[in-house]
Amino acid sequence: MTQKERETPKIINGSRRQRIARGSGTTIQDVNRLLKQFEDLQKIMKSVALGKKSKILQNLQKMGVKY
Repeated sequence: MTQKERETPKIINGSRRQRIARGSGTTIQDVNRLLKQFEDLQKIMKSVALGKKSKILQNLQKMGVKY
């Protein structure tokens, strides 16, 4: 992924996703899943950096996961 694509993954269009999938030997669904996970993690990291605790982090704490 390029720097711009990492900053805003939503700019990755269908043909780019197809090329990524073909180049990595995976399916387009795998690429879509990875991008979704990346966006979710980006949101969590941003909230941590701002000192906010997201619901996901609160649930992780309840399960005993330290971050």
